[in-house]
Amino acid sequence: METLRRWLRVFVDWSASPWLRPDSAAAWAVAAALVLAGFIAKPLLDAAVGEPLPPFITFYASVTIAALLGGPRIGLAVTAVTVLLTWYFFMPPFNSFALTSSRTVFSLVIYLVLSSFLAWIVGKSRLVQDSLIESELRRDRAARESVHRIKNLIAVIQAIATKLSREVHTVPEYRNVLSARLVALGSAQDMLVQSGWSDVDLAELIKSALAPFLPNPGFDLRPGPDAKVPARHVGGLSMALYELCTNSMKYGALAEGLGPVVLSWRKENGGVMLEWIETAPSAPTRDEGLGTQLIRYALGNDSGCVVHYAVNGTAITALFRWPADAK
Repeated sequence: METLRRWLRVFVDWSASPWLRPDSAAAWAVAAALVLAGFIAKPLLDAAVGEPLPPFITFYASVTIAALLGGPRIGLAVTAVTVLLTWYFFMPPFNSFALTSSRTVFSLVIYLVLSSFLAWIVGKSRLVQDSLIESELRRDRAARESVHRIKNLIAVIQAIATKLSREVHTVPEYRNVLSARLVALGSAQDMLVQSGWSDVDLAELIKSALAPFLPNPGFDLRPGPDAKVPARHVGGLSMALYELCTNSMKYGALAEGLGPVVLSWRKENGGVMLEWIETAPSAPTRDEGLGTQLIRYALGNDSGCVVHYAVNGTAITALFRWPADAK
């Protein structure tokens, strides 16, 4: 029994191999080989037994295996072909499609009905098997991706918490600053969940990231063309925009609600350009603290991505660029 289970498992694994899919060219070729094998096996079995066996005896196996490997359509096609082959070669009068007796007609009809039913049931079973395997693979991929995302998220939170511990001086300040950063990070995660962890619309990302700061009379949002933010950059870009707004509200152009702060985007040379331009009476010098690092590394180090952040006199600019067709 254990040997039988092992062979069945090998057969199922082989039938589910990527190259042998239902209705594929490989499945049709195997089905043709099975028909040929059944056709050759019939006279050999007759000779081995010493008397004619039932005319369809070898073709039941051909239909069953073909349907299991290729699905119901191939199984039904094999049924039709084997009916014709048996009728012409293995039923009297031989080498003829003549119907000389009701017994011949009855045998053909019985085989046609049984084989069609067998091909349909076995073929559908194969499709169900494929569906279950694919569903299991999707669940496995989803579980692996979830673990990977959780690890990355924990790493980001740990980095933020560690960096903040070196920059703030009191527990309340640490709590408030960390909470604000986690809110921005949580907002990014919400967008990713809603989009099924795929690319996010840039306008929606900006709306979500800047929601705590709007409306503000000094803020000028100038929408551009439809553009997508790659899923892997959603968190970083959201936190960078949150950081720019936080800094501006504390020290810059939005501190008095006057502005101007202009946020716009455009498509240029195959890339998406998101630009923050802030004019303040006196832009403070920013050191390389956590906030500055969050802005500068918003898009990671991906090829084709550029982040330029500068504080020059009374002007603060931040430019984020990524390929428009980034995946």
